[in-house]
Parts: sequence; structure tokens; C-alpha cells
Amino acid sequence: MDISLTEVEDLLKTNLKEKNQIAVDTLRGLKTRIQNEQIAVGRELSSDEILKLVQSEAKRRKEAIGAFAGAGRTEAAG
Repeated sequence: MDISLTEVEDLLKTNLKEKNQIAVDTLRGLKTRIQNEQIAVGRELSSDEILKLVQSEAKRRKEAIGAFAGAGRTEAAG
């Protein structure tokens, strides 16, 4: 699967138009993480590197949902 920062930005624009706030928040966070990583390494990331960041972000969100749900904060678990 190939993915690029441009594709993430396009998805963000689409979800902004559709007023899908959960997707917008998620994609903004992903875009920021990609940009920060590109700054850290001083170059554009490859598709494989971006995919690893996407997987990492998904794992972080799943863990956060589990932590919120375990603490009885189902409204924050989203």
C-alpha cells in the first residue's frame, strides 16, 4: 500500500468538507506526526516509513481507547 503526505492532506480536506470531526482530528494528528518526522530526518519519508507511522498512530489510539474505557471514561474513549 502506497501512502504519501499529499494523500493524507487530500483525505483531510475531504473529511473537513464532510464535517467528519473524528477523521479530521485523526488525520491532523497523523499529518503533524509525518511532518515532524520529516523534519527530524531532514527529508521526505518513503511510503513504507509513512505506513509505519500510520500503524504506530493506530496502535497509540487503540491503547488510549482501552485506557479510557478501563477508567470508566467511555465518553473520552470516543
